[in-house]
Amino acid sequence: MFGTIRKHQSWLWGIIVTLTIVSFVVFYGTGSQRSDFSTQQSFGTLYGRRISREDMLNARRAAEISEKLQGRNRRTGDIQQDTMRYLLIDSKVKQLGIVVGDDAVAKAIKEMLKDRRTGAFDYDAVMKNVTLQTGITEADFVEHMRGELARMHLVEVVTASSKFVTPREAENEFRRENEEVSTSAVFFTKDEFTSAAPISPDLITKFYSNRIANYRIPDRTVLDYVTFGIGKHLEAARAEFIKQGTAITNRFEEIYAQNGPDAFRDKEDKPLSKEAALARFKEDTMEKLALSGAHKEAIEFYNSLNEKRTNALTAELFERLAAAKGLSVQTTTPFASTDQVPGLEEVTQLTAKAARLTPQIAYTEPLIGSTMVVIPFLKQRLPSEIPPFSAVKDRATADYRENEAIQAASVAARAFLAAATNTVDGKKKAFADVAKEHNRPVQTLPPVSAAAQSLPGLDPRMEIYSLKSRVLALPVGETASITIRDGVAIVNVTGRKQPDDAMVKATLNTFIAELRQSRQNQAFSDWLTAEQNRSGVASLLKNQDGGN
Repeated sequence: MFGTIRKHQSWLWGIIVTLTIVSFVVFYGTGSQRSDFSTQQSFGTLYGRRISREDMLNARRAAEISEKLQGRNRRTGDIQQDTMRYLLIDSKVKQLGIVVGDDAVAKAIKEMLKDRRTGAFDYDAVMKNVTLQTGITEADFVEHMRGELARMHLVEVVTASSKFVTPREAENEFRRENEEVSTSAVFFTKDEFTSAAPISPDLITKFYSNRIANYRIPDRTVLDYVTFGIGKHLEAARAEFIKQGTAITNRFEEIYAQNGPDAFRDKEDKPLSKEAALARFKEDTMEKLALSGAHKEAIEFYNSLNEKRTNALTAELFERLAAAKGLSVQTTTPFASTDQVPGLEEVTQLTAKAARLTPQIAYTEPLIGSTMVVIPFLKQRLPSEIPPFSAVKDRATADYRENEAIQAASVAARAFLAAATNTVDGKKKAFADVAKEHNRPVQTLPPVSAAAQSLPGLDPRMEIYSLKSRVLALPVGETASITIRDGVAIVNVTGRKQPDDAMVKATLNTFIAELRQSRQNQAFSDWLTAEQNRSGVASLLKNQDGGN
């Protein structure tokens, strides 16, 4: 097989080396997190047949290799869900008898991964780098690519009919999505009406009593935790960077040549010089290498916790084990399940992981942030409670004022909308005339289309998707109300403009390709959802909690 690949030497340069560097930075030293299913006895069923350990291992391997090649570092639960999906898809590949030969694998790898500028590549050197930096062997890499081709073929099979799009159908769709709708608006916001709200102690008390659930303090969690920062690992990271420096610097030169200075920007979004970009690239790489070192240290402590977890690991024992390692145990302030953990916001998985902790399983695997690795321990669960009125009086007063102001703005907006839509002798007043009568300024909004994903110049109080949902189907001259961030906007459609023929002609072929791809993606998503439910994998997915 490898001899067949080497017949296609002029390939692979750009993407593989990029992935090699990213994978080295992210996955260095993380192998001990991998689950080998060594203690699991049953894996459930697929289409009514028991899932074998071999099938599960193959699916897990595919998920992990895919993750490494994409340079990601996702939480354990995501990997487990990906494993289940690979299990399902690969079973359908086998069922349909899809087989990919060596020549097809070699040709596809060359076509997908060759350097688009030079085509030059030393296969042996790159595979050595891949193996060294990611732990993926040459055989595993090639077989993974064979599997990906088979899965791609499965996608083509199950979505073949969805890709049929005629040019006329595509043109009609393009014109519909790119028709621009012009609008003008009048705004009614709470700030205009705040001072008009009546206020008294009785009104505030009644407001609080009617909404007492809004002031309930939710269940909260308190964690003990130890952190493993990058500081003590920077020197080792610097040495490793120097060891790998030539390859990494050469790759940076390649990336910079391909993308130019626009790909590297400072905090003010200005392009960096090549020297500044290289300096930041080196700094980021060393920090990530140091983070990998911190992760290795955290795994060692995690393994020591596992050795002591005969029944339930107590907080006292957690503190003693940490002290023996020279680690300082810190404690969080109470936080709810919807909150980020104060001081640990960079560890994005922490809140979700903490919610699953129990006295029996009171800690998690090491959780990676941007500058630290954390191992949390469940210290306390605080039950929900309703605070006394005296404790929330100021908040309730502010909420009452805001609520009354919004209600007043809504009443004024409804009166305006009624005046703008009422007819006299079959005729409506012009929108501008109604605004003048109500002493309201009219604001012209930027034209919007169904295809628009952003709208420069749109009033920041208004959200583009709310605007689109209300006005795209309205005829010219019609008016509608839209809830905005701090009140209500009354919007009038003033015109419609079709895209010109030159624009349609210039972009139609690209649009057809995008439309076919979009329909194929949707068709495969629908097929996969249906098969997950039919096969039984859906129930397995629900059981993947990403725990210890």
